[in-house]
Amino acid sequence: MPQEIDRIFADRRRRARKERVGSVVISALFHGALTAGFLFLPALFVKPEPQVEYVSVLVVPPSVLGIEEPPPPPPPRTPPPPRVEPAPPPPPPPAPDVPVLRTAKKEPTAKPAPPPPATPPRLQHDQPPRRQGSPTGDALGAANSHATLGVEDPNFTYGWYLDQVVNRITGNWTRPLVGPEVRALFYFRIQRDGTITDLTLTEPSGFDEFDAAARRAVAASSPLPPLPRAYKPAFLGINLIVK
Repeated sequence: MPQEIDRIFADRRRRARKERVGSVVISALFHGALTAGFLFLPALFVKPEPQVEYVSVLVVPPSVLGIEEPPPPPPPRTPPPPRVEPAPPPPPPPAPDVPVLRTAKKEPTAKPAPPPPATPPRLQHDQPPRRQGSPTGDALGAANSHATLGVEDPNFTYGWYLDQVVNRITGNWTRPLVGPEVRALFYFRIQRDGTITDLTLTEPSGFDEFDAAARRAVAASSPLPPLPRAYKPAFLGINLIVK
């Protein structure tokens, strides 16, 4: 009896092993068929690409066939640049209004004034013993052969001081070789200590060399003698014509 039971169990185990092996084989075949279907099935529905036909062509130059090649086109002509007419020169600027300068009158019987020293001494009083030049000259201006000087303030009546200013400037003046009628007009201020400020060329002479030399003569004269102590304003405006 026990042998019969063992045989029955042995038969069941063999059948179970065969069933497991068969299931594995069937599953493997199913998955293989499914994979092959995914891989090869789309290829069955793809249309084949048409085959491209090629035609061989032989290129023959025209000279071989006896055909003359046309000459190359001439290069384009560049038109000449348009002629530019020179612009007319600008009109000369209007002459500024120059105040009329009152110059000292020279009497024929007056004795010539002695030449001033190279460096006039700074004055320690309001008036020197006598004014240089004519005793009847205008107190608002001073002049000599190279410069004419006038003041803005009509209350400035110290003609002897203006003589010193003219002499100091003409002592530093070296005239360039230009015509005798050439002149330039300058404006500047004399501060209380004699310093020259606000030097401006108000009427050029037309010659840069002449204007530059005149400007150097005025600038080299600073400082001038101090303004007279009796004259109270802070500065004195000067109009100077350099000849």
